[in-house]
Amino acid sequence: MSSITNHRRDRRFGIKITKLFSVWQQVFGEARTRILLWYLLILGITFLIAIPAFRYKLYHRIDERVRQDMVEDIAAFNALIKGETFATEKI
Repeated sequence: MSSITNHRRDRRFGIKITKLFSVWQQVFGEARTRILLWYLLILGITFLIAIPAFRYKLYHRIDERVRQDMVEDIAAFNALIKGETFATEKI
C-alpha cells in the first residue's frame, strides 16, 4: 500500500511542478521579460564595476590633496623652526 500512496503523492507533486514550470516558462518566454532581465543584469554589472572604480578614483584624489597639504605644513613648520618666515601661496 505504501508504494501506491507514494506513487500517488509523486504524481500529485509532479503535476504541481509541471504547472509551476509551465507558468515560469510562459513568464520567461516573453521577449519583454527577457529584455528586462538582460537590462537589469547589464545594469547591475555596470554598477558593480563603476562604483568601486569611482570610489578608488575619489579616494586617490583625496589622498593626493591631503599629502600635498601635509608637505606644505611640514615646510611651514621647518621654516618656523629655522626662524624664517614662510608665506603660503594660498590666498
